Amino acid sequence: MLDDMTFAQLRTFACAAKAGSFALAAEQLNITQPSVSEQIKTLENRLGCRLFRRRSGTTPILTPGGEEALEEVEAILAASNNLIELCRRSVEKITLTIAVGPYLRENYVRQIIPRIYREYPNV
Repeated sequence: MLDDMTFAQLRTFACAAKAGSFALAAEQLNITQPSVSEQIKTLENRLGCRLFRRRSGTTPILTPGGEEALEEVEAILAASNNLIELCRRSVEKITLTIAVGPYLRENYVRQIIPRIYREYPNV
């Protein structure tokens, strides 16, 4: 399990590949450039292949394996987003109606509404 790749690594790889720059990917992902480099290096180690050709001071270029990997990674990320969206749509919203007088509403119900929303987000 420790050798599993993460969605963060996949997103970072895809972003760097599309941006053509680790620094630009870092800016877009709101992380540091060394973090981008480390995530991609870890992903390459876990996959057992180089995804980019790198040389100091130059733009990283996708290897042929990196180009193929990018297609698969984009499909994985799209499937993940589709799954999340599917689950969000399938969650049934619940309407809760509470009928109380003004005293109870102001002194009790208003205080527990934030807790209800936290504990029952579908309400």
